[in-house]
Amino acid sequence: MSKSVVFIHGAFTSPSCWEEWVPLYEGRGVRCVAPAWPHNDGDVATLRSKPDPELAGVGVTEIVERYAAAIGELDEAPWLLGHSFGGLIVQLLLAQGLGKGGVAI
Repeated sequence: MSKSVVFIHGAFTSPSCWEEWVPLYEGRGVRCVAPAWPHNDGDVATLRSKPDPELAGVGVTEIVERYAAAIGELDEAPWLLGHSFGGLIVQLLLAQGLGKGGVAI
């Protein structure tokens, strides 16, 4: 069984939405990866009030490529866990054979 999880956040948030989940899994010996979308890393309040203008040019393809690259750095196929729009990204990554399995919340 895979001991890696990739957490995928949804729109209007950031990897910080996983800040309580990551330690929970890591405490059980699971390697956790929670990358940000391109141009979408930081404090959620700041991202919402002053989004990076470059974020406007980021589409599904770029988001999937970001996570595919993170998965490519792992030594095994991970479980994928996505919230909201991140659930769609989970499905697209699974369709490419890049995960052991996935959950869309």
